[in-house]
Amino acid sequence: MIRKHVLRNAINPLIANFDLAFSAILSGLIFVGVIFKLSGLGSLAYNSFRMDDVFLSMGIVFLSGVMILIGNRIADFSLAYNDPRVRYNLKR
Repeated sequence: MIRKHVLRNAINPLIANFDLAFSAILSGLIFVGVIFKLSGLGSLAYNSFRMDDVFLSMGIVFLSGVMILIGNRIADFSLAYNDPRVRYNLKR
């Protein structure tokens, strides 16, 4: 009963906020990488911005934008799959 009625209605706001959480995680990579001295995408982005490496900075910003778009699409399709009331008109 809980799965059928409660969880189905309660999961929709969580799925809708997934894209916001995904972009917050990506933007938090820089802070975590710098504060904890972890080698990863965050510290690489920080060093490229600090050293004025334009091409690496553009690549990191582009990759972050693509990841945010992918997370947004995953959230949209999951919401449409989970809730039959949400439908997208694909005809133009």
